[in-house]
Amino acid sequence: MVQFLIRAAACVGLWFCLPCFAQVSVPAGAAFNLAGASVDLGGVALHVSGAVQLGSGVLQDVSDVTIASGGTLDAGSSTISLFGNWSDSGIFVRGSSHVDFVDGAAAAGSIAGDTTFANLSLVSASGKSYAFAAGSTQHIANVLTLQGTASAGIQLRSSSSTPAYIDLQPGGTQNIQYVGVSHVHATGQPLAPTEINDGGSGDALGWFGNGAAANVAQTPTLSLTSIALLLLGLFALARRALRNPALTRTLP
Repeated sequence: MVQFLIRAAACVGLWFCLPCFAQVSVPAGAAFNLAGASVDLGGVALHVSGAVQLGSGVLQDVSDVTIASGGTLDAGSSTISLFGNWSDSGIFVRGSSHVDFVDGAAAAGSIAGDTTFANLSLVSASGKSYAFAAGSTQHIANVLTLQGTASAGIQLRSSSSTPAYIDLQPGGTQNIQYVGVSHVHATGQPLAPTEINDGGSGDALGWFGNGAAANVAQTPTLSLTSIALLLLGLFALARRALRNPALTRTLP
């Protein structure tokens, strides 16, 4: 029934709401083309196991977006507005689309899987926290927007102490203000170089003037004990050379 309603709306370009369903699902083997329609999901989730084309359409008030393994979401030039979780185990075709995370019924959100977005926006007036799956990388080709408020910075963190990564690609632009970062590294362009870490716990390589995580080189270092042993070894070699005529050079 849900799929039938979506197909009908796509044909006539209607704006409609589906508040009575827990999830809008496109199953494996099914194909759906939004054809430029504007759809208010009324706070329910979108689950893609088949093939979905959004064209220039709008998906609004989505709780979660899940692209399952084998599923394809071709975003075209659409706008997807969600307030919960994003999970990408399939194929996301970014086009020139906008994916906007906003305040809503969920107090926190999460982003899992490696996705390349055309334009990614996370905006919150409530200090909302987003957990990025540890080890995952989110690539942004065009515009990255991260906006909190002066009284409540939006929070970005890894799902564990292992870092997650954000890659703003060359040529992309950023609009970042009032953001806290915990265990999330910037591996592309440096992010928020003139801002401060607003509420985050740190481990924010590539942010706030802390250098780029992708270019951080590990410089070998020696402990004080190692240095002392090295000096003692050199001293012993020098004494041996002085005592052994074969190792010394006779001056004229």
